[in-house]
Amino acid sequence: MTGHNPSSRANTTRHLTPSIAAAAILFIVAGIQYLVVETVAASAWETPAYSYAFNFISDLGAPDCSTFQGREICSPLHTVMNAGFIVQGVLFVVASVLLQRLASGRARNIYLAIALIYGVGMVLVG
Repeated sequence: MTGHNPSSRANTTRHLTPSIAAAAILFIVAGIQYLVVETVAASAWETPAYSYAFNFISDLGAPDCSTFQGREICSPLHTVMNAGFIVQGVLFVVASVLLQRLASGRARNIYLAIALIYGVGMVLVG
């Protein structure tokens, strides 16, 4: 009798665990909060208005008003943007750690190293 063996399917299918669900939620929250914070910080610029075509995202986190590379930079909500960078980096690292068990051996180490580099970089930008 040929048929489907349920035990073999269980070995090839990954089930949604609480840590995977939490990681997915953290990745989503990290992305959404970043976009919201960027929009709020950009909308606070008045003179000159923030330009998505001309300014850099890092301009939103600049703490001082100045001219840099021909751009007038004056971000009234720089602390909000910098907090957004930090929150995004921390949430990314936490989510990555929750997912690290899906990889093994060398791949896990590389994955965690890259996630940590990215997260630390975001925190340092903030």
